[in-house]
Amino acid sequence: MGWFRKIIECPRRKAAVSLVFLAFFAIHARAQLGTPPIIIVQPSDLTVQLGNTAIISAIVAPTLTPQNFYWFFNGQPVVTNANITVSNKVNLALEIISALVVRNANSNNAGIYLLRITNGVGSAASSNATLTIQSPTITNAIYFVPSGLALGANGFQIQLSGPAGSNFVIQASSDLKNWVSVSTNPAPAGSVTYLDTSATTNAVRFYRAFIP
Repeated sequence: MGWFRKIIECPRRKAAVSLVFLAFFAIHARAQLGTPPIIIVQPSDLTVQLGNTAIISAIVAPTLTPQNFYWFFNGQPVVTNANITVSNKVNLALEIISALVVRNANSNNAGIYLLRITNGVGSAASSNATLTIQSPTITNAIYFVPSGLALGANGFQIQLSGPAGSNFVIQASSDLKNWVSVSTNPAPAGSVTYLDTSATTNAVRFYRAFIP
């Protein structure tokens, strides 16, 4: 009878061992697959001056499976070139820093950027990051007023427009190399009119103006 019990119990032992092996294999397989991508630090909105460099970046947690990084601009994949590059580097914490670099930024680069990451388990998309390009503000520019330029019997009249409260320096030259200051005029209202009486004795006369 004891020998008969061994024969009955043996298949049960084999079945139990098989279940343990399958459970171990499932846990091991899950550990190999890991988790979907996780974005630790989202990309942020950025404003840069025209012609400067813009860097938009995100920090991503490491996973057990390889990750693929895709940057998008206004819903379309970013096309890299000499001025637009992408790098993915690992820091000391083994996190991946994915950075999109836009050099010589101009109005064509302004818009919405986002990062999409995929691996063997799933995918993740970052929040939107808006890049704004600002044109430099010129506060000390002087302009010649076309309607205020006229050559008469008494000389050449010049009208300038610029920031109110400034001093306008007018220079003249006959060869664009040697310049001589001919007038310094205060412009309390931002406009100055000057008459160059010596212009009648010069065959060629060039003018420029600036705020000292």
